[in-house]
Amino acid sequence: MKLDWFLARGLLVGETRIVSSLDETGRPLSGHDLIVCRIEGFE
Repeated sequence: MKLDWFLARGLLVGETRIVSSLDETGRPLSGHDLIVCRIEGFE
């Protein structure tokens, strides 16, 4: 279950993706995944 949120009020958000925090063996490297987004401007 994903419980983390990225708030971007007033921003134009383009491409987004989530990068897993698991290593190649499936072991967690962190308690959170990385959120990546492209900010394209303001609304």
